Amino acid sequence: MPITDTFDEPDDALRRGQTKTRDGNAMDHLYTLTTTMWGTDPHSIYARGTWGYTIFRTVFTKESDRLFPIAMEKMQKWVTQYYLHYNRFCRWGKSGFESEKTDGSSNDELARRYRVELIEDKELDIPDLQNATPEDIERLCDRFRRWVLSVGGDPDGPDDATNPRMQLFLAIDAECLQELANMSDELLPLNTPPTHDEWVRRIRARPGWIWGFDYEAILDYKPDESPVEERGWMRMAFGSLDNAWFDKAKGQKGEGRILRCYKGADFAGNVLFWYH
Repeated sequence: MPITDTFDEPDDALRRGQTKTRDGNAMDHLYTLTTTMWGTDPHSIYARGTWGYTIFRTVFTKESDRLFPIAMEKMQKWVTQYYLHYNRFCRWGKSGFESEKTDGSSNDELARRYRVELIEDKELDIPDLQNATPEDIERLCDRFRRWVLSVGGDPDGPDDATNPRMQLFLAIDAECLQELANMSDELLPLNTPPTHDEWVRRIRARPGWIWGFDYEAILDYKPDESPVEERGWMRMAFGSLDNAWFDKAKGQKGEGRILRCYKGADFAGNVLFWYH
């Protein structure tokens, strides 16, 4: 469904001021969001004052029909209620208790403005994005471009260079869908871990990833010339969704502000590319 919500600029108190009790990263995100709203016609910008992504579904089996609503609900819960807050408790023990950010108002505002739009187009039946062909990626980019144009944007024009909603998109294939559907309904604790071991345990237990795409990077990528880190599509952990969006928002087209990935492997030796 198209996003119909719009917002005014975030309250100045939520994006400026002291960071002793508030998450400076969340405040910086709200400031960056504000800058994406400056200098444009407020009536012509889709989903103005929000942040988030267009998500393409690329698997269309009967089982995926059952799992998809479950996966989307869990993604919404984990992103807005956990991942946009966990940075407030980034240390452990005594130093962690002394440095934790007890005021989550800026984080709550980020969560309030988070919106995604789901596109379910059976022409994009690409259930295994790990082994997607260049033609598959081109189809996804073409469909994204059509969506951007349909909401009044222009992914190839300068006006949308700092609007990540018109430059970045996500996709859910069969592997990703299973991962999302299997996430626990119970969130990890949002408090300071008492010990280093507990801090490590929580990091390792953080669930959720999704396929991320940088339209600009994919168009510019030349397999025989460009570093593989600039390929433009990769796996993205849920904890990276906000940083990817707001890092993109801070850049300008042509200044190298593309999402980069690193090359890794799973236990079976399969090559994986992750956003970093």
